[in-house]
Amino acid sequence: MNILIINHRNFSTERIQETFSSKGYSVYTCADRKGVENFVETKCPSLFLLPTCEEGFNIARFIRSSRVIDYNLSATPILFLGESDSISQRVESISNGGSDFVERTNIAKIIKISRNLLEPDLLWKGARVVVVEDDKTSARIVSSYVENMGSSVKWFDSGEKCFEFLKKDTADLLLVDYLMPKMNGAELTQKIRNELGLKELPIIFTSSTLEKEEILEFYRSGGNDYISKPFLKEELYSKMKLQLESSQNTKSQNIYIEELKNLSNLKDQFLAVCSHDLKTPLNSIIGYSDVLKSDVALSEDGTEMVEIINNASRDLLTLVNDLLTCSEVHLSGEVESVEIEIVRIIEYILKQIKGISKKDLEYKLTLDVKKPIILGNEAMLRRVFSNIYSNAHKFTPIGGKVETRIWEEGDSIKCSISDSGIGIAPEHLEKLFSRMSGVGRIGLEGQKSTGLGLSIVKDIVEKHGGKVEVESQENKGTTFTLTFNKGR
Repeated sequence: MNILIINHRNFSTERIQETFSSKGYSVYTCADRKGVENFVETKCPSLFLLPTCEEGFNIARFIRSSRVIDYNLSATPILFLGESDSISQRVESISNGGSDFVERTNIAKIIKISRNLLEPDLLWKGARVVVVEDDKTSARIVSSYVENMGSSVKWFDSGEKCFEFLKKDTADLLLVDYLMPKMNGAELTQKIRNELGLKELPIIFTSSTLEKEEILEFYRSGGNDYISKPFLKEELYSKMKLQLESSQNTKSQNIYIEELKNLSNLKDQFLAVCSHDLKTPLNSIIGYSDVLKSDVALSEDGTEMVEIINNASRDLLTLVNDLLTCSEVHLSGEVESVEIEIVRIIEYILKQIKGISKKDLEYKLTLDVKKPIILGNEAMLRRVFSNIYSNAHKFTPIGGKVETRIWEEGDSIKCSISDSGIGIAPEHLEKLFSRMSGVGRIGLEGQKSTGLGLSIVKDIVEKHGGKVEVESQENKGTTFTLTFNKGR
């Protein structure tokens, strides 16, 4: 990379030249504007180092002028070197076309800023920054600072123009002046957040105010940070870097979350296919083993082995059905809801359970609402109540009770199912609804559990826009409370 340094009277650049040369840069010098004109005819500098004096400002204006646009020099970084660092020196340097300013005695800082100008940080490179500022001088200074870091800048002198731009285009960060005609910075921010829905777009306010109420209004309107005028370059860089890093982290996390969702869907699709394909051979095994069980020609050992095969196949089929249901629930989109009489579903499930098992339990149903109608998918809701009542049946001893109560609460229908069973240990309650949590237990009569039943309940109820809650005490019983959207 070529660096051109202007040697001016009373301005020694020997140390600067030596340092740049030792870093591998090609360093050239000249004394005045004529020397610059001659140099750019044969070489294209990557960076100019100019003194903060009239000659230096004159050269900077020449570089930025239309006469050298054909040589691609109008955008070449210019670093001004001055006696001392001050706001006035910075403003004058930027106003005359400079990219940045640094004290000429601070060699380490000259190297650091030069490297930033020549090789922008990847964080800044390609970032799209929008500056909303009605004062041209302030806009020029901010834009210059930002462009020096490798970002592109779009400048608007009003909030209305910026808002119209964001309707059709994107930005990575906004620098918004508070005091502007027609639409101030806070009003613009509120419109961006509320009307465009850009909740995560970083917005930094700029203002000369020191009033705490006004600063508070910045944050209330949705701003992320605040910088006071006149600008300190270091503060601007620090706060912009913080917001860009936060924004990039959020974007990366969102991409990661989306990838995890896709992987989860792929896994559910795989489980659905596998589960579906496993059902046919399992049903065949169960069917043939049922036939073999009734074969009087089998020995006692043979009958026992067939019984083991039959029971194991039924357990496996239960697991396959649970996995298939889990996959179907996760892969399904919006639930197609119709009005359903919840009592009819409950009576249907209880009739099934009583028909399968002769266990002596007392079932009681209390209606605190005349005809409870809920919105939902009947097949899915049958699975919900089947799983809950099956749990109550498995973990309630002979002679116990299972009580169901249904009532209305606002726009919801609530249903509680309480049993007098063995209850659930406190350490298991918090992961009771997690898939494959290991909470699955053996029933009082040796019934096996996949550990998926209650996670299916939670998934289906939440798909219906409802919720499921549980309360339990060991050796006293468990209560599940379901909330559904009310029908007519």
